[in-house]
Order: sequence, then structure tokens, then C-alpha cells
Amino acid sequence: MASNPSFSSVLLTALLATAALFASSACSTYLQAQEPSMSKLHNNKGFRVKLEYVKYSGKNLSRLERVENWIKPRRHSSLQKINGNLNKIFSSIRPGDDMGDLFMELSIGTPPKTHSMIMDTGSDLIWIGCDHRITSVHKKKPNVFYTKDSLSYSELPCSSGLCKQLPDTICGVDYCEYNYSYGGGDFSTRGILARENLTFGDVTVPDIAFGCGADNAEDWTEPGSGIVGLGRGVLSLVLQLKETKFGYCLPSMADTKSSGALLIGELESLNIEKLSGVKTTPLIRNQLEPSHYYLSLEGISIGKTKLPIKKSAFELNTEDGSGGLYIDSGTPITRLEKSAYDLVKEELIRQINLPVYESEESDLGFDLCFKLQQGIGWDEVEVPEFRFHFDGADLDLGRENYMIEYEEGQVCLAMLASHLMASIFGSVQQQNLLVIHNLGKETLSFVPTQCDQL
Repeated sequence: MASNPSFSSVLLTALLATAALFASSACSTYLQAQEPSMSKLHNNKGFRVKLEYVKYSGKNLSRLERVENWIKPRRHSSLQKINGNLNKIFSSIRPGDDMGDLFMELSIGTPPKTHSMIMDTGSDLIWIGCDHRITSVHKKKPNVFYTKDSLSYSELPCSSGLCKQLPDTICGVDYCEYNYSYGGGDFSTRGILARENLTFGDVTVPDIAFGCGADNAEDWTEPGSGIVGLGRGVLSLVLQLKETKFGYCLPSMADTKSSGALLIGELESLNIEKLSGVKTTPLIRNQLEPSHYYLSLEGISIGKTKLPIKKSAFELNTEDGSGGLYIDSGTPITRLEKSAYDLVKEELIRQINLPVYESEESDLGFDLCFKLQQGIGWDEVEVPEFRFHFDGADLDLGRENYMIEYEEGQVCLAMLASHLMASIFGSVQQQNLLVIHNLGKETLSFVPTQCDQL
């Protein structure tokens, strides 16, 4: 015969039930309070996030030092595909090891914690460095997401459709473990695919799939917490938000005080169609490299000379996925198919009235540099117009967008030959250019813009 419960045990049970009910109610109230902001994404005009270069930790760096920090660590980090094997995704970005990455702020979890993340249109996965342990406040690192602190964190099972979208997974346990590689394989993040609430300003979006990176490369350092992938794959932020439009404006790399913007949604507040000088070109799909935004580059002109570039130089090979050109915010220096690049070099040498710096390459890898004459500043030197002929849209580059004042008395072409399987239109060439991706219409539009005035 069961004994009757004591008064104390009944009281304890009642107290625990009340506490559980209160905690559940508090959590529900918090989450419900966040849900109305969702309508700002889907029913209004989208949202924007400020883009800023990483701060220099109080260092007073020269322009040369800023250029070096932006370019040098990434010289050998462009996209590669090894032996046609697509079991890993490779992006041009090599995060965390230099001071030129463009960072965006977002908050993650419930309650939300703010983190700085690198924006990358050349990859899909959103990921953040994670710690699954219960950690005391004074031992916590600011750029790490502590999963035990969030009420909304959950891990995705191996049976999840999103898990199957990852190129390299391990499913020996209940959760989906991934391995994601960047920079030709010299940087990777490994962890668990999970879901969380992401907050951008006052806009909160629930159940976004992301990589909770527990094992990241040793050179991943502060201040970056992770990467926000904006590629064409289903794991990217844009596709998870089910948005058909997004855009960005990258500020001048010479001015670290200026800021840019990432814009997601309908972008009605910008009146894109009414902006003067907007050019539009079709986006091309590469079925074997589906994450990237390929464009049809039909030619290049320097000054009044259209270069005799062979038609096949920038053509996409649909059989093996090689060739073509894609635009990428994570690659600083544009890479051109070698025969086309050689013609660019020859024509610039012919048209720029400066002696060529006699060196096989600079410390940063530039292989075409000019000597400035003593007493003459770079701004005083006449340079030719540099024009990319995209399908239906010509893009004129200003001097800042194709030449870099590398050091005193020396300026270099901010482009290189591509030794990869594709050409890449990099971020130096995109400075102060508003770039709009319309995935519904499969187009990319651009217009010169002062990014800090958007």
C-alpha cells in the first residue's frame, strides 16, 4: 500500500510546477514579443545592416599598411576545385587573419547576443564559433556563441534536408556534423548544423540553419565570430529568408572610417529603378559550381582600345564547370583568365606614361607596377578609362578601382592572372559600387554610389 505524501513533498511539488509554468510563460512571452518584427522582413521594405572594415585596435596604420593587411593574407586563397571533385565547397575568403574584412553585426540566440560576422557572397554556410559547455561569465570570449545560454538553440538531425545539402557531413550520431573548407582548403570549420534565432537590428528571424563551429582553424582570431554566407545555395542567408533581392555597397578600402551597407528585401526605400546610371546584366548559373554568381563578361576596353580578347577567355564550360567569371565580395583582387590579363598589362604599359617598376612581382604579388616621377603625385597622373563589357552593361572603373598606390613612388595594377578554373571579379573593383542581386529576375544591377551616404 502506497504511503500518503507528506505536506512538505506536496508543497515542493507545487512550487516546482509553479516555477516551471512561470519559466515556460516567460520564454513564450519573450519569443512572442520578437515575432511581430518578422513582418518587417516579409511585408515591408526589408532591412539593412552596416558594413565596416575591422578596426585597427588603436593602431595608427599608414595607407600602405592598410593595403598590405587587406591583400597579403589572401594572395593564395582564391577558389579552387580539386580534380573536379565537388565534395567540399571552397570560397575565396580566408577569414580572421587580416584587417580588411568587411564585418556586419547581428545577434544570435534567445536572449540575443551581438556578434561581428564577415559577409561573403562566395559561400553559402552561415557559421559561428561555438562552445557547448556551461562557462562562467568571466571566462567567456566575446566572439564565441555559448549554446547553453540560449533558449532557442536546437541541433538538426542527420535526416534533415538541410544536412543533406552540405558537401561533407558525418552522421554517426543523431546530429548533423559538417566540415566546410575555405581558401583552397587551407581554412575550415567543423561543427554541428543547428537552428537559431538571428536578429538584424530590430528584425528577428527564427529557425535559421547555421553551423555551430566547435573546431575551427587555428588562425581564426578576434574580432570576427564567423561568416555569413550569401551565395546561391539553400543554406545561404538570402535563400533561407526566402528573399529574391539583396544588395551591398562596399566602402573605399583607403578610408576605414567610411561604412557600407548590406540590404536585404525588396529595397523599396532605395528606389533602385529611379537611381541614375543603373546598369543591369544577366546572372548565369553554373550547375557544377552552384554557389557562385556568374556573369557574362564579353570584353574589356582600356581608353579607346577594345582589347582583342578571344571569345573563349571568359566563356563558361557547361560540361566541366570551368571558365567563366563570377562576382565575389570575399576576393579582394580581380583574377582574369591569363591570356586576357596579359593583354590588359600590355595595353596599360602602352597607355600609362610612367616607367614600369622592374621586378617580377611586388611583395603583395602584384606583377605590374609603375614608378611615379619625383615630385608628382599619383592623383596628378593621367590614367585611361578601364571598362568591363558585361552582357548589356558596361562598367567603368575609376583609378581607385583598378590601381593601388602600393608604396611611396609606386602604383600597381590591382588585378592578377587567374591560375584557377574561373575568373573572379573582386571587391577592390567593387568599391563604392552599389551591387543589387535580383534572384527572381536572375539579374545583377550596379551603379556607382557613395556607400556611406546610402
